[in-house]
Amino acid sequence: MKGAPPTTDLSHGITLIDTGMSRPGMVASYLIEDRGEAAFVDVGASPNIPLLLEAMERRGIAPEQVKYVMVSHVHLDHAGAAGALLRWLPRARLVVHPRGAAHMVEPSQLVAAARLVYGAEAAQRLFGEVLPAPPDRVQIAEHGERLALGGRRLLILDTPGHALHHFCVLDEASGALFGGDTLGVSYRELDTPQHQFVVPACSPLDFDPQALRCSIEMLMTHRPTRVLLTHFGEIHRPEQLAEELMEVTERFVGLAKKVRDWGPGRHRHLVELLEAYLALHIVQGGCPVEPTRIVALHRDYLEVGARGLEVWLDRTTRRARTIPARV
Repeated sequence: MKGAPPTTDLSHGITLIDTGMSRPGMVASYLIEDRGEAAFVDVGASPNIPLLLEAMERRGIAPEQVKYVMVSHVHLDHAGAAGALLRWLPRARLVVHPRGAAHMVEPSQLVAAARLVYGAEAAQRLFGEVLPAPPDRVQIAEHGERLALGGRRLLILDTPGHALHHFCVLDEASGALFGGDTLGVSYRELDTPQHQFVVPACSPLDFDPQALRCSIEMLMTHRPTRVLLTHFGEIHRPEQLAEELMEVTERFVGLAKKVRDWGPGRHRHLVELLEAYLALHIVQGGCPVEPTRIVALHRDYLEVGARGLEVWLDRTTRRARTIPARV
């Protein structure tokens, strides 16, 4: 293969692979290796597969050494490449949440949802062809299960909030916690020497702020030494991340409640409120980046996040209206 993939050695046999999806520094895949065995955690979309294979080649990992392809959840920016990647890895098993397994075997609903959120043309450009995973190569991972990889154990932790089909993975050998989208979105362009800013990933359909808080609190009881985010990279102060993520989630929810009864312009107004809050929050935190640049980095994320907040808002409103009043 020609060219060098954008990889970063994170120590303890963990490599970050920048898939380049949408732009550099936005979607990461992680490669773990230990005593002749390897695993991927999140794999991006099908167009990124050559980068994943090249990263293996540069690390001297043969295809038959890959034991697991682990997807934190089945959204296509995390799992879209999984079915196709298995064709290159003859011994690997696809490790997935119980609620997500059927979608990996038959991904048509995932593709339809991506087209609805992004539009058909953009979805095709971002995710390419989404191939089904062979059922006999899908391994369901339950909460608390430990998977052996070389001489280490990878602990599966069920973490609803972003999605019902989400788990995080704790590498017990290094203390690294692979946070998927449960532990939010954090872009390295905004880092300061004192701070790494994080915001919640509010997905359409499943976003639940109370469940997210419970998941974050549970994850912190395991005392991770660092967090590895799919969006994006390494976070060095997990407890600070958790506190900020819960605080910003509450602010996002508060802004959504302000527009609960708005009419057709609700979505655009909510996006504008989120943009204004986020830029102010990050600038006040000491980041020297221009507010317009902060908003630009988060623009697509905020569009999708606003939809997630609106779906949650409408769901909770309907639920409240169906509960009989006490007399």
